[in-house]
Amino acid sequence: MNSRAGSYRIFVGAFLTGELAERVQAVRLQHDAKTARIAAQHVTMAGTYWRSGPATPDNEPDAIARLKAVQYEL
Repeated sequence: MNSRAGSYRIFVGAFLTGELAERVQAVRLQHDAKTARIAAQHVTMAGTYWRSGPATPDNEPDAIARLKAVQYEL
């Protein structure tokens, strides 16, 4: 699937903050400035998945249930 109208993407990411985010951003700017300016520094925990239809909780009950089940695990 692609970025057609009526589609959306979901992913699980851990977003960096503070000094670590600044250091990572400096490296990203050196190696891929275009992407560094588009996307915030993060670690993708689960890949990007394309979905069709409106982005509502009703369309993602399985994904929401799985994320809630592991939200406190390290």
